[in-house]
Amino acid sequence: MSIWDRAARWSARRWLRRLDDRLQHGHTAADHDPVIAAALDNHVHVVLTQLDRDAAIRKDLVQAPPLVLLAIYAEEIHQEAVKAGWEPPLVWTSLDGLSLRLLACCVVARNRPTARALR
Repeated sequence: MSIWDRAARWSARRWLRRLDDRLQHGHTAADHDPVIAAALDNHVHVVLTQLDRDAAIRKDLVQAPPLVLLAIYAEEIHQEAVKAGWEPPLVWTSLDGLSLRLLACCVVARNRPTARALR
């Protein structure tokens, strides 16, 4: 593993942790509301599918660690959301797909078995 891969992974983990800190209320909401939890699970599945697609697209290009691909995906969504005026919600609902998608990225990064596979 090159120093560049290590630096990219460190930066990706750091960015995803910061995002996760901002979305902490979403974890609490999902823990207490089965409807939000189910919606979050659906978003986690979509994120994992997207990561597989991104990895397949990059197969013949410069390889990027999967955790870095996850951070890139989440950051692109986050940047567009912020441009549109998005802020982390104080009250979470199962209908807030944007917030749930960002939270799903954090869940994927947090999940130990998945995170190990992403490294």
